[in-house]
Amino acid sequence: MTYNVHSCKGRDGRILPERIAEVLDAYKPDVAGLQEVRMGRISPEAVDHPEKVRVGTVEPPVGQSPLPPLASIPRLRVGVDQPGRIARMIGMKPLFYPLIRSGEEDYGIALLARQPARLVRAANLPTLPERPLLERRGAIWAEIQFPRGVVNVVNTHLGLNREERLAQVGALLGSEWSIHPESRVPLIVCGDLNAWPLQSAYRRLRSRFQDVQRIGARRPLPTWPSNFPLLRIDHILVGCPVRVLSVEVPRTPLTRVASDHLPVIADLEFEDGFDAS
Repeated sequence: MTYNVHSCKGRDGRILPERIAEVLDAYKPDVAGLQEVRMGRISPEAVDHPEKVRVGTVEPPVGQSPLPPLASIPRLRVGVDQPGRIARMIGMKPLFYPLIRSGEEDYGIALLARQPARLVRAANLPTLPERPLLERRGAIWAEIQFPRGVVNVVNTHLGLNREERLAQVGALLGSEWSIHPESRVPLIVCGDLNAWPLQSAYRRLRSRFQDVQRIGARRPLPTWPSNFPLLRIDHILVGCPVRVLSVEVPRTPLTRVASDHLPVIADLEFEDGFDAS
């Protein structure tokens, strides 16, 4: 599953991690890539404008974390741990990477897994030097140990600017990340790419990976906005021989209000005979 949860702020204006957990629990994914999650004190006004919350942060060099290595980041002791709370409610374990830290608040991306997960890499992706106020973007990569094999999962959230997205995709496909579809280990890339299928960033990834919504005879479904979806900007891409057992973009009363995006859920079977969703 990939799901931009909009800081758990629904279209009714309420911030409810429990509602996001209810969405995940309804579909019970083995792995969930979440974008726009928060830890610490949550300022409602910052939910819709994270790029403006930059007090106390220092811009890191491209490819480096704005914070110490993930394992040494202390959990904030105030407010809400959104990825942790969601994971605990549905029996999963979270890996969280903060893209922005401001005072007592972290904002970033997360991977939730039911099976043991090992962090491979978590880092910022490049932005445009001439646009220093653009929201920071990044990716988190984990190795998930299924009973019958390992799956690599990369969760990312790309920028709103075309040139920025292309640079970020270039970084993901470059030597620092080494995300290659030719790998013998099953690889899934998921996230809010902020790019629909006609745009260059998506097309560059699509030239290397398979889009699960385009495998088979299914009609791809849009994901944003959740109340009246028009654009398909949330994607699950796979980089190895895979059979897509099912794909869902659920548009239910719950998913239409829980976030401004709809989740994408794929049930996949890999060539070694094990499946993951």
